[in-house]
Amino acid sequence: MQRATMTIVLAFLALACGEGRERHPTSEAMPTIQDAAKDRSVRLLYVPAYAYAVDQSGRTTLATTLTVHNTTFENVTVHSVDYYDSAGILVQKQLDAPRELGPLEAIEFHQEAKGPSEGAGANFLVGWTGPTGSSPPLAEALMVGHQGAGRLTFTSRGVEVGMRSAGKPASAVVEEEP
Repeated sequence: MQRATMTIVLAFLALACGEGRERHPTSEAMPTIQDAAKDRSVRLLYVPAYAYAVDQSGRTTLATTLTVHNTTFENVTVHSVDYYDSAGILVQKQLDAPRELGPLEAIEFHQEAKGPSEGAGANFLVGWTGPTGSSPPLAEALMVGHQGAGRLTFTSRGVEVGMRSAGKPASAVVEEEP
């Protein structure tokens, strides 16, 4: 019993010591795809998600809703949804465990902008797998901000940027063979 309590306390302390540390875009700091994908290659979608917009009246902070749509009549699995700032530093992991999407099903994630430090080039990386030859999910980001009495709203679509083996860091992206 004492050993179990000590193990729990040590695990808690190890987690607490890591909080507040700035993450750097190294292969060690990058997230890995869960081993749930087993030996399948995880395909990646890059989705621009602007944290702010600038015009003559100043900077407008934008909140983002990312929606991932399964565009097929077969199940696909979303393994990761990670939000990065303009410097490529992981800000937040949006998905704790893989999520299977049924035919034509969609899932959404909300990201509040934490300020201009995220930059105009913030983005999501979505890792997914599906049956061989299946079309990629459609990933769209809807950005919304308030400007005076008005509202600024626009969207961006994701593009497939390659694939990586399950368990490999995001920096291990390889281009798909045509």
